[in-house]
Amino acid sequence: MKKKLVVKTLALLLTSVMVMETPMQSFAAENTTITAEAEAGAGETQNGTIGETKEQPATEQQDAEGQKSEGEQQSEDTTVIGGSTTSDNGSGSESGDITAEEPVAAVSDVQQDENESDEPTVQAETEEVKWFIESSRFGMVPKTGYANVTNEGVESTFKTAMGSFKETAITAVNISVDLAEQLIVKILETDKDAYQNVSPNVSFKKNSSGYVTAVTFTEKSEGVAKINSAVCTENGNVTLKYSVQTGLSKVEFKRVPMDAEGNYNWTDPTTVAVSSTGSEFVDTTAAPGNYAYILYGYTGDQVSICSNIITCSYTLPEVKNFKVASTDRTGTTLSWDKLDPAKGYELTRTGSDGSNVSLGEFGTDTTTYTDTTTAQDVTYAYTLTAFIKDGEAKRWISAVTVESVQAKSSSVSKPSVSFTSPSSDQATLNWSGNAEGYELYKVNNGSYEKVTEVSETSYQLNGLEVGQTYSYAVCPFKTSNGFRVYGEMSDTVNVTTALSGSSVQASAAAYNQINLAWGQTAQADGYEIYRNGQLLQTIWGGSNCSYADTAIACGTTYRYQVRAFKNTNGTTSYGAFSGEASAVTSLPGTSMQGASSQEYQTVTITWNQGVGATGYELYRSNTSGTNYSLLADITDGNTTSYRDTAVTVGETWFYKVKPYRVENGQKVYGPETGEVSGLVTLGSVSGVNAWASAYNRIELTWNKLSYATGYEIYYSTSPDSGYQFLKRVGKGASKFKWSKAQCGTTYYFQIRPIQKVKKVTNYGTFSNAVSAMTTIGTPSATVKKVTYDSMTLRWKAVKGAKGYKIYVSDSADGSYQYYMTTKRSSNVLKKLEAGRTYYFKVTAFRDNYESPLSGTISGRPTIGAVTKLKVVSQSGTELKVSWKKVKGAEKYVILRSGSQDGVYTQVGETNKAFYTDGGLANSTTYFYKVYAVRGNCASDQVGPVNARTRDAGSVNTGEDKKSIYKGIDVSSYQGDINWEAVAKDGIDFAMIRILTGKDASAIKYDSKFKTNYSGARAAGLNVGVYRYSYATSRTLARREAKALINALDGRKLDYPIVMDFEDSSILQGTSTNSRRAEIILAFKEEVEKAGYKFALYANKNWLDNYIDTGMLGDTHIWIARWRSLESGHGYTGRGTVTMWQYTDAGSVKGISGKVDMDVSYKKYQ
Repeated sequence: MKKKLVVKTLALLLTSVMVMETPMQSFAAENTTITAEAEAGAGETQNGTIGETKEQPATEQQDAEGQKSEGEQQSEDTTVIGGSTTSDNGSGSESGDITAEEPVAAVSDVQQDENESDEPTVQAETEEVKWFIESSRFGMVPKTGYANVTNEGVESTFKTAMGSFKETAITAVNISVDLAEQLIVKILETDKDAYQNVSPNVSFKKNSSGYVTAVTFTEKSEGVAKINSAVCTENGNVTLKYSVQTGLSKVEFKRVPMDAEGNYNWTDPTTVAVSSTGSEFVDTTAAPGNYAYILYGYTGDQVSICSNIITCSYTLPEVKNFKVASTDRTGTTLSWDKLDPAKGYELTRTGSDGSNVSLGEFGTDTTTYTDTTTAQDVTYAYTLTAFIKDGEAKRWISAVTVESVQAKSSSVSKPSVSFTSPSSDQATLNWSGNAEGYELYKVNNGSYEKVTEVSETSYQLNGLEVGQTYSYAVCPFKTSNGFRVYGEMSDTVNVTTALSGSSVQASAAAYNQINLAWGQTAQADGYEIYRNGQLLQTIWGGSNCSYADTAIACGTTYRYQVRAFKNTNGTTSYGAFSGEASAVTSLPGTSMQGASSQEYQTVTITWNQGVGATGYELYRSNTSGTNYSLLADITDGNTTSYRDTAVTVGETWFYKVKPYRVENGQKVYGPETGEVSGLVTLGSVSGVNAWASAYNRIELTWNKLSYATGYEIYYSTSPDSGYQFLKRVGKGASKFKWSKAQCGTTYYFQIRPIQKVKKVTNYGTFSNAVSAMTTIGTPSATVKKVTYDSMTLRWKAVKGAKGYKIYVSDSADGSYQYYMTTKRSSNVLKKLEAGRTYYFKVTAFRDNYESPLSGTISGRPTIGAVTKLKVVSQSGTELKVSWKKVKGAEKYVILRSGSQDGVYTQVGETNKAFYTDGGLANSTTYFYKVYAVRGNCASDQVGPVNARTRDAGSVNTGEDKKSIYKGIDVSSYQGDINWEAVAKDGIDFAMIRILTGKDASAIKYDSKFKTNYSGARAAGLNVGVYRYSYATSRTLARREAKALINALDGRKLDYPIVMDFEDSSILQGTSTNSRRAEIILAFKEEVEKAGYKFALYANKNWLDNYIDTGMLGDTHIWIARWRSLESGHGYTGRGTVTMWQYTDAGSVKGISGKVDMDVSYKKYQ
């Protein structure tokens, strides 16, 4: 919350009435406006706390606040006269806010320069002059005022004196000091324009009678009594800080009320404090409002000085949102927002009936109140007053009033309420009225509990307890100005419910059972069932609303009633009896099964057993639907068949059955069945059997009939329909063979006898169906021959089989999947994976039949072990291990040890049938073992074999003809190559061009590189690559090498990456042999850094004349020199020759046209 504190100070030094000999005292007016805005409780101003005295000069205060703008700077030549501010040029300057004043010194302490004023500067406006005049009037004018004071001669004298600042005699008589003062004020106020800058000190001369004889106006002097600040606090106190001259006997504060426009009530000043000393006073007696304070100084009993006037205002904020929150039948509820400064509230009420009532006082946390004392047809206004307390006294009261409201009205008619009870737990309240709505209340011991409100004039109550009395009342209301106005509450109506009755239904459920059902009665504990007027059964449980009466006689009519009951504290109350319901049971009917002639000249009639039947009457007729007569009375209800033998073959008879039950010696009949007919036949054949005796044959046998002259055989593929005639056989037949059965199809057979009498053929009934299905046997398979990628399965041919199916699995007990179909009893399975165990099962099939799976057989393709393993010495550092090639082997792994029984470790692998182990120690024996590998399958290890390396002593020339390997180098010029044919022609390795292009930015793959690489490796050749170089600097060499390595994309190489160094542009772009050697070494460094081997391709002329080979060290060299192998390459310079291109016109199978031929003296791996 923010407060505005306005303090206006008006200085006034007033003369006291003295004798002529007393030195003249003076008064001066000073007018200053102080304005500050502060947070509640903070009290801070622009330069400190309101009311604090700042002991620093104005210039220092300006420095603390920051440099003021030009418009705010006060001219040094400004003079304050009569509370107004002027400057040399006559224009007034803008006044700023002043937060504190320096204390006013005593007269004896003041040292003031003539050209200087210590008073604060203020804005020279008419309003400020008014304040000066009012302050003067307050200090000098009696309570009667000055409006009627008239003495034109004195006024003229005063005006002259004001203008001359000299002593002026008063010629009039009986002019008292009091009247003189009134005249001065009148002059100043009525002629403001002329005297607006006059701020004089005035003194009078008086004669012995106390009348004024002379008056002197002099320039004003500094006051010696001053109120420095006034601070209003939240608790309503006003703290005044002041300063006065020494030597005063006492000081006195007076407080004058101010209206909203700032006018003083001069007629009612209040003395609030008298003190002999001090500099601070706290006024604790002011109520909220606007006040002016003035300080008087006394010498003895006379006022000797009067201070400036200072004003302050404090008003407790109004209570917010004071309103009528709601109205109800009991009265009016009021609400308001909490007012933090308040210590409590007082609520009063005035009524249109002239009443004025105090509703009480409440604490500061109370923000609602419900007035329950309102009267009907009276309109009320409410006033809420907030207050604070100082001790027990209330202070600072702020009041707010809400608009009038009427809560109760006789215009809303009083309802008259009644009720009806449709069920034991329900009641409907009904009433009449003219209201907008109605509030329904449940009444209990004088208290009202609201149930609901409705706009209708009825309401249904649910969930009532039987036998319990409930009380209800209805209060009507209408809406006026947004609030409810209530009429008089209805009289209380008492509601009591009883158990309701229910209707019952009775229905016959069986010959000996009647089912009862009735509606549930709310709150019932159970039901009593009466039959034919007598209590039959007591049912407990209010939700048990059904009963089955089984103690009855079939065919008898029974009458039933039901009533509900409830037990409360040992007392049973009953609902009304239901209406009467009756039912009679009857014997249910049965149904015929049929009439068949299974025996000679006999009809067997069968029917279903009747429920509750104790017997059956069987009727027969030779005419359908009429002329029935009783054939037999079967007195056993469990008998459901009858053999009629009084018939002749060829006759047709009709039959029906009527069930009955004997009750009390009387038959109670059920309904008749429908009729069935039976043709009298020869009967049926018995002992029929069927079985499959072969893959396509089914045999039948049966018992012969003495009277049959033959038999007819029928078959079907369905047991119940579709039978076709198959064969008729003669009188003595009792078996039959059928050889056209489809394997795997189930056939059903029926046989009937026939009898020929003259030209009439009589037929018996079909026998029961018998079935049979032909099958074939299951193969018994074995695994015969297993290779590295195949195996042969064989089994004995199954008789009648048209083929066989083979199933495969990864485990003996796993899921078997179809693999293949064959018509042979053996089959070679190819493209199997070496090292993997296969599990097989076999079935035979014919027509629609497939035999069960055979037993499990398994096989594992394996790779054979190497043979003819041997090792020979190649040199002092190499041994050559060789063996016979194993069929199917993809590679061979060579193991080596330093002793026969030592640990063997792998030293290499190859896809050839030999391996050269290099880097060995001279004159040392090594032991070797070798095994073949295909996929994940490895053969048994063979060995060891051993050999000793040669002694040291001879120099390796690189041309050991016992270690020469044949090779070719190819590019896209050779076109498509059959690499399998190349390998078979004895070629061991291939050097393949990988990149083409002179400009590094245009380098690309040789168009045949990828197919040549994959083809050569697939054929088992060792592979290396070369790049025809154009590099004329180390940078270009590195760039070419990196491009080549990137193009390899991780491909494996056996032989080196070769830099083909022979283009004439290199000679043109380089000047020295050493520069060309540096280019070669830069290329070599990139290759070896990538993990590959390096070799240089060059002819003998370049090596001898254009390359500083001394810089190359033992770099491997692929020399190009075309001549016969017998002549050797002939190069004896630096470096190690490992390969020699000896012709460009070679011929190799698999390549059309000529090809470069090479030999290698080193087995690269």
